[in-house]
Amino acid sequence: MPQVSRLKLPPINFGGEILGQRIMRIRKERDYTQVELVGKIGVIQSIVSAVERDERKLSAEMAVRLALDVMMDEML
Repeated sequence: MPQVSRLKLPPINFGGEILGQRIMRIRKERDYTQVELVGKIGVIQSIVSAVERDERKLSAEMAVRLALDVMMDEML
């Protein structure tokens, strides 16, 4: 289960989008609701929501699970 980061790091900017925004955009382009996405990657909806709002950092495990459904280079 992802943990809340104690570091106060600014979000990484990926060409005008921060990672959470990019994940949300790709999810919507693929016509997935958050509920459908969590069913595919096996986490709870509140975690995906928090990652998309950049309230929680994307863990390595969650990145791998997302990569199974979305190509990593497209996400990053």
